[in-house]
Amino acid sequence: MKPSIFLWLCTLKISLLFISLSVKPVSSVIDSYSDHCLTTVPEPVPNSEPLDYEFGPFGPSHSGFYYYGNLRVVSTNITRYTNSFSFYTTDVSQTDKDGVLMIEGNFELQNPFVLHSFLYRVGPSNGSVPTPHTPPVVADFTNPFILKLHGFWSKSSGELCMVGTGSSYFKDGNLLTPAAVLKLHNIKNSSNITTLITGTLKSLSPINDNNYFEPISLMTVPQLNYNFTFASGDSGDEFSSESDLEENLSMYNILRGRSFCSKFSNLAIKDVFNLQYTGCRSNKKCLPVGGVVQNLPGSISFGVINCTDVGKRVRIFLKFDDHTKLSRLDLRFNPNTTLIGEGMWDDKKNQLHVLLCRFLGTANSWSNAHVGDCTTRLSLRYPAILSIKETSTIMGQIWTNKTVHDSGYFEKIVFRSTEFLIEGLYSLKYEYTELDRVRNECPERKLDRNRRQRYPRSYSSEMKFDMSVRSSEGRTARGSADTLTVNNQFCKQAGIALMVIRDDDFERPTRWEPQGRANISYKIDIKWHTSQKLANKNYISVVPDEKMEITAEGVYDADTGGLCMIGCRKFALTDRVPGNTSTDCEILLNFQLAPVKGFENG
Repeated sequence: MKPSIFLWLCTLKISLLFISLSVKPVSSVIDSYSDHCLTTVPEPVPNSEPLDYEFGPFGPSHSGFYYYGNLRVVSTNITRYTNSFSFYTTDVSQTDKDGVLMIEGNFELQNPFVLHSFLYRVGPSNGSVPTPHTPPVVADFTNPFILKLHGFWSKSSGELCMVGTGSSYFKDGNLLTPAAVLKLHNIKNSSNITTLITGTLKSLSPINDNNYFEPISLMTVPQLNYNFTFASGDSGDEFSSESDLEENLSMYNILRGRSFCSKFSNLAIKDVFNLQYTGCRSNKKCLPVGGVVQNLPGSISFGVINCTDVGKRVRIFLKFDDHTKLSRLDLRFNPNTTLIGEGMWDDKKNQLHVLLCRFLGTANSWSNAHVGDCTTRLSLRYPAILSIKETSTIMGQIWTNKTVHDSGYFEKIVFRSTEFLIEGLYSLKYEYTELDRVRNECPERKLDRNRRQRYPRSYSSEMKFDMSVRSSEGRTARGSADTLTVNNQFCKQAGIALMVIRDDDFERPTRWEPQGRANISYKIDIKWHTSQKLANKNYISVVPDEKMEITAEGVYDADTGGLCMIGCRKFALTDRVPGNTSTDCEILLNFQLAPVKGFENG
C-alpha cells in the first residue's frame, strides 16, 4: 500500500472515531426522558419494527425557524444570516399505547452555507406525500449544532417530547456535547391555514456548564396532510378591482405543457417584485405586517410551502424585503415582515387570488406564536398586453378588507416583477403607443447615394449594445441597451430565430439593397457614478449613486443606421412617492449605429 493512501486511511479512521466520540449515543440519555417528558407524553414501550420516516405533518425532513438571543453554544456564524432549523426523521415505530408513536431523529440549526432555507423550499408539487420508506436526507454532522433525539409523539394531544445529546462548537471554536429536551406542540394529522407548530429547545446542562445554552423558541408550519380550504369564489366581490378590466393571459397560455406548481415554484425561486405605495401617509398605514419596520420595504418575494395541481391551489410565505440590507444573503425569518397565505387560480379572471394571515404573539418569544388576522388579500396576474409604460410581465396588488378607521388598515400596494421574463408566455403582445410622437421628433434621414453602407439588420444581435454616457454637468455613466420587440415580435420569445444571429451569419450581398425601417422597442439600463473629485475621501474613488431604467420605442432605419426613440424613465426604488406615476416619458433618444462589413464584391 502506498504511504499516501495509508496515511489517508489512517486520517479517515481517526476522523470517524472522533465523530463517533463527539456525539453521545441516544441510549445514554433515554433514562432522562421520564425526568423531562413524563407530563407531556407518558413513556410507552415500543413494540414494532420501524414503520416509516414520517409522522403527522412531518416528512423525512422538516424545516422551521428559531428565535435566538445570546446563545452561548451557537456560533455567530450560524445566526448571522439564517435562523432556520431542520429535523430529520430516522425512525417511527408503534408502541403499546394506541395513538402514541416512538420518534427518533436529528435536529440541527442550519449552517449559513446551507442556504435551502424553508422560505425558499417547495413542498410536494402535486399535493402528495413522499413515498413511504424513502430514506431520509442525511443530517450534516459537520454542522456547528446538531442533536440526536429520541422521544414520543401523541396523535391525540399533538405533543412531541424528545431528549438527546449532540455536538456543537462554542464561539471560540471548542467542541462541546450539549444535551437537550425538545418539545413541540400542535402536531396534528390534519391542518389548515391557521395551524402553527411551536415549541422550545432547552439545555439539560447546568447553567454554569460550558454545554449549557439558553432556551430556544421554535416555530414551523405543517408540510404534510394540509387541507386547502380557501376558495376565492366564496368571497364574492372581495377580489374585484379595476384590474379586472385589464386583459390577462390565461393559465393555458402561461403554462403550455407545464404544471401549475412547477410554474409557481419557479416564480418563488427567481422573481422579486418591486413595490409601489399608492397612498400611505405613515408607516402605520403602509404595511399589512405588524411590529416596527424601520425602513419602508422596497420589494416582496414569495416562498412556496405546498402546491397542488388539482384546483390550482398554493400555500405561500410572502416576505417584505428591506433593501437597505443584503437581503439575498440574509435568510433570517422575521414574523414581523412575513405573511402566510393560501390561494387559488381564478380561471374566469385569470388571476391568482390569495388570502393572507399574520403571525401574532411573537414579541419576545415564539413559544406562544399563532396565526390570525386573515384580513389581507393579494391578487397576481400576467398582463396580456405590454407597452412602453408597462413592461412588467407579472403584476399584482395587496390590500385589506378592513375599513380606514380599523386598526391595521393600510392603503393598497401595487407590485411588479423586476425582470422582463417572457419566455413561455405565449400570446403576449406589445402595443406601440408613442409612434406618432416619434414621427414628429425623428424626421426621416435622406440617403446619400454616394455613401451607401451596410448597417445591422433589425433582427440581428448587433442591435444590442453598450454605451458610455456623459451629462452636461460632467457626470459619467455606463449603460446597456437590449431590444424588447421588433415590429410585433418579442425578441426573446423567438429564441434562436431572433437576436442571436450576427450580421456576419447572413450571406453578404453583392450590392446595396434597401432594408427599410422597423418599429422597435428597447430596455436601457444606465448606472451613473460620482467622479473622484466629488466622492467622499473615506470611500472608493468611484461610488455608484444612481441607476436609471428606461423603456423606449421608436423607429430603426436599417439603411442609415439611425435609431430614434421616445423613452420613459422608471423611477428608482428610493422614489416611491405615494400616488406617483411610475414613469417620466419626456426623453428623446438618438443613436447612430456603426456600419457592418461591406459588400461581397467590394
